[in-house]
Amino acid sequence: MLGVVVAAVVTWLSGAERDLGIQFGTTPLLPLRGDWVNQSLMLAVTVLVVLLGAHALGLPPEKAAISVMLLTVTPHFQAMILKGELRLAGAFLAVGCALGIFLIVVLLPAFCCWPACCFLASSWPSI
Repeated sequence: MLGVVVAAVVTWLSGAERDLGIQFGTTPLLPLRGDWVNQSLMLAVTVLVVLLGAHALGLPPEKAAISVMLLTVTPHFQAMILKGELRLAGAFLAVGCALGIFLIVVLLPAFCCWPACCFLASSWPSI
C-alpha cells in the first residue's frame, strides 16, 4: 500500500500526470464490438486451459493463471509475442546469473565471496 501511495505522489509531483483521476473511454459499450468479445473469449479459454494443465501437472495454478493473463491481456498479437519473448529472456538471464554465482561460490569457497555474491544478487537490475 505504501509503495502505491509513494508512486502516485511521485508521479503527481513530477508532473507526469496532472491529476490522479481515472479518465474513461469515449467509445460506448453497446453495441458490443466483435474484437472486444473475441479478446475476452480468448483470455477466458486460455486461462481455463492453463488452469487445467497446471492442475494436471501438479503446478500451482494461481501463478500460472496470473502469468497467462498478463500475457494475453495485450491487445495486439505481436506485442503478446514480444512480452512472451522478454519473459523467456528474463528467465534465461536469471538462470545464467544463478549459475554464474554458483560457479563463483564453488570455485572460490572463501567467506569473503558471500558478501560480494549477496551484493550482486540484490543490485542486479530487475526486468
